[in-house]
Amino acid sequence: MNDVVPIHIEVLLPAFVLGCMLARPKGQDSHNDDLREGHQEGPKSPDEQQVPTIISGAFMVFVGLSMPLITTGPEMSWGSLALHVLIVTVLANLGKMFPLCVYRHEAHWRERLAIGIGMWPRGEVGAGVLVISLGYGIGGSMVTVVALSLALNMLLTGVSIYIVKRLLANVPIKVEQKGQAAELVA
Repeated sequence: MNDVVPIHIEVLLPAFVLGCMLARPKGQDSHNDDLREGHQEGPKSPDEQQVPTIISGAFMVFVGLSMPLITTGPEMSWGSLALHVLIVTVLANLGKMFPLCVYRHEAHWRERLAIGIGMWPRGEVGAGVLVISLGYGIGGSMVTVVALSLALNMLLTGVSIYIVKRLLANVPIKVEQKGQAAELVA
C-alpha cells in the first residue's frame, strides 16, 4: 500500500477471509436448538454468546478510526455536504434496485424488491473505488461525500433488514403441481 493512503485495505481483506472461513454452512447454526433442554452446543451462557458481537463491533470501530478525517473544506458547507451525501446514497441505492425489473416470471415482486433493498448496505465496490481514488491522490469534498454515503448505508443496515423482513412476511410461494403452478401464502 502507498504510505499516503489513509485507508489500509490489508486489514480488511484478512478479516473478510477469516469471516468467510468461520461462517457456518446453511442449516448448521449451533444455537438453533439452545432452547430445547439437553441440546445446548457451543457457548452456554449469553455472556459467551455476546463475545463475537463485541469483537465484530470493536473491529468495525477500528476500521472507522482508520478512515480519513471528515472535512468539508472551503468549497462546501456542512448542509451542502449532508445534501450531497443524501443524493449520492439515494442514487446508489436506486441503482441496486435492478432486480425489481427482471425475473418477473420466476419471483414475486416483493421478493425482487427485497433483493434490491438487501443490497443497499453492501459497499465493497464503493470502498474499493474509494481506496483506488485515494491512491491516485484524488481527495477533497468528493471523497468525503462518497465515504459518508458508504457509512450511511452501513448505519442503515438494520433498517434495510427490517424492510426486507416485512416485504417477505406474506409472499405467496409457487408450488409446482402436475405441471401447473399453484400459489400458496406462506
